[in-house]
Amino acid sequence: MIFANCSTLDSALLENIHTKAAKIILGCFRTTRNAPVLSDLNFIPLYNRRELHLLLFFYKIKTGLTSPVLHSFLPQTLGEISAYSFRHANNFQLPLSKRSPVHNSFFNKAPVPGNFLPQYIKLSSSFAAFKNRITLFYHGMNCNIWHLQGSNPSATSLRCVFRLGHSPLNINMKSFRQWSCGSTETLEHLLLQCNLTLHHRHLLLLTLKNTLLNEKIYNQPQYSIIRNKTLIHILLFGHPKLSFKPTVVIFSALSRFLKNSWRFKSLI
Repeated sequence: MIFANCSTLDSALLENIHTKAAKIILGCFRTTRNAPVLSDLNFIPLYNRRELHLLLFFYKIKTGLTSPVLHSFLPQTLGEISAYSFRHANNFQLPLSKRSPVHNSFFNKAPVPGNFLPQYIKLSSSFAAFKNRITLFYHGMNCNIWHLQGSNPSATSLRCVFRLGHSPLNINMKSFRQWSCGSTETLEHLLLQCNLTLHHRHLLLLTLKNTLLNEKIYNQPQYSIIRNKTLIHILLFGHPKLSFKPTVVIFSALSRFLKNSWRFKSLI
């Protein structure tokens, strides 16, 4: 909330520091796009985080959880101003002003994102329910970052780079060249086809198969017809039906494969 009234330039500088830190955590390239990096870590942009804290404090003021003096500064709702029946009668009516101090004030800034919240969040019966719902609304429902688990930080970072689609494979480089096996180096070729990593790939796919069968995600006939794209997606992102421990087993197996293949020995 301290930086809620900062200028656009200052906000961009803060956001730049935030995204740089996220890229350092994942170990990805500087040129990787910001949106997938933040999404992979389940981070939200700082301006959204400031909005979130503004709305939490505004809810406390509105429901009388703070000093009555603050409650007296609340703007009126549409239902209080007009006798007409509006669809959004609970929305706050903001004063029209071109003056910067008024426009950037707390009671003029906080209700704006609050007016656009879904009704089930606005009508929360308690602060705990409001906080839980609005946090899920801003962060999204999928909040696990199990892909960061692993004993080898470098291999974990490399796995995250593959997830973001900005990997150090030759096909992604400006000066394109074939790999030493003579084939085009794609992610599918590296993980599922290359003859140079035949033994290590066998161990990787065996671990993946045993985990999916033991957890009853697939049976034997279903597993035999899984497409390569599905296998790669499970290796990089996990499976929504898998719990924490089996997911970490798959990610650790992929880390060992990347380390033992020696393809990225300068990075691991």
